[in-house]
Amino acid sequence: GIVDAKVVKQGEQYILLKNSMGAIKPTASCPKDVRKQREEILADKVDKSGKVTEDVAFNSPSGVSQFVMYAASNGKIDLKDETGKTLKELL
Repeated sequence: GIVDAKVVKQGEQYILLKNSMGAIKPTASCPKDVRKQREEILADKVDKSGKVTEDVAFNSPSGVSQFVMYAASNGKIDLKDETGKTLKELL
């Protein structure tokens, strides 16, 4: 599936917005803590199609990108705006 996340920064938190689309299955290299977060702690926040069902707050950009990509991820590199600029370039 296509990963299409909408994220806003509010204070020190990164908010993954409702209706963002995330990966449906974890990658082979997906860290155990990311799997646990997605499958247990925040399982009720994502439906079977990968759609985020409500806004979800994270303390870091990597927390957002790992959750959405269901993989090991560096949010400053993997999160990009509509023009393809990375979060690192935008900060």
